[in-house]
Amino acid sequence: MAVKPFNFGSLKKVSEAEIQLIDLALGMLPETEARSNLGVEIRKIFLKHFGEKAFYYLESVSSDPYGSFVATLPDNPIIAVLNMEPKGAKALLTIDNNLAFLLIDRLLGGAGEPSVEKRPLSETEQGVLQYFIMQILASIWRTFGESARLHCRFERFMFDPRDAAAVINSKETAVSFVFKAGIGELAGFVKITFGGAFLSKVASTASESASEQAHFLERLDRFNFLRTSVWAECGNATVSSSDLIALENGDVIVFDETGLTETKPAGSVDLKVGSGETGSLRADIAAEGKVIKCTIVGG
Repeated sequence: MAVKPFNFGSLKKVSEAEIQLIDLALGMLPETEARSNLGVEIRKIFLKHFGEKAFYYLESVSSDPYGSFVATLPDNPIIAVLNMEPKGAKALLTIDNNLAFLLIDRLLGGAGEPSVEKRPLSETEQGVLQYFIMQILASIWRTFGESARLHCRFERFMFDPRDAAAVINSKETAVSFVFKAGIGELAGFVKITFGGAFLSKVASTASESASEQAHFLERLDRFNFLRTSVWAECGNATVSSSDLIALENGDVIVFDETGLTETKPAGSVDLKVGSGETGSLRADIAAEGKVIKCTIVGG
């Protein structure tokens, strides 16, 4: 079998700003045990309504100008508008027509392969699909409770790309989570899309609750057996390229600004792991005989 080299030049370039927006979107879920439980609870709903062959999983996360997202919508999309409380912004839940008709068919008791039509849903079909969406939203509400940073409320369906274009500014960067869902060999995609301005606003007002702090400490305690090499930095010096070339064995570089006292090893240092590029922890040091003890005092 012939093997062709992968063309890395074809990969989409992702800016630092887009990465930050994706991090903000992921950060909407509080750092508690509920975060890991949410997927289990949603899976239970799928199994309850569609049987053991039902599945869903996160396929990808992407960021694009909202105008580009709207341009990819089909002529008759099926979009659920979600109102984000307490921020009052909107999110869009776009469901493939083939998946939407499959879910509606199964919820109404069907067992075969449903016909897929490119048209707006009837009132009855809207009611059935809305029921399932609200089951998911209710599960999110029950899972997170008071620890949730925001909640989604179903508002309405849209079936025209022009209506979707008016929800978020076309030039605004939008972040989309794409899920693949289905029953057996029948499947489709669900995409939930958030506006970048909304994500930034949520991040600016989000605060870590006591339950999140307790969960973080509990998680740290689980890994108290891990061992790693730690090194300390107590100062730095800048050496020009010309001076660096001229250095020889025996030359001395003076660190004129350090966190140590002159009499004995005491003061503060930065504790780092590996190359030290991922951050450090500030620690106060105290010499006890031949041992130097470090007490972490901050990040």
